[in-house]
Amino acid sequence: MANSTLESDAPKTPIEIIAEILPKTTFHRNAGLESKGRSTTAATAATARVEELEDELDADRQAGLDLRDKGRALDEASGGLGSGMIETSGGSRNGKAETSGGC
Repeated sequence: MANSTLESDAPKTPIEIIAEILPKTTFHRNAGLESKGRSTTAATAATARVEELEDELDADRQAGLDLRDKGRALDEASGGLGSGMIETSGGSRNGKAETSGGC
């Protein structure tokens, strides 16, 4: 009996056979029926933007390190005068010491 039902069915086309085997989305993509979705394009754009921002951040960090190294080199060349001036000028204005008196 099983043979009679199989023989009565029309033969399947190759596309029908593949459609049963592959998941629907894969089949559509392989058959050229479905283009890349918007989410794939958006994800690609987001990934590119993240990489761009990471590169910019790395460049900013490197620039900061370079400035710090230059500052240290200048401080060493001047014999430490730059750091001493910053420490002593922190509590005064215009070279005059501030007083907390009221008169």
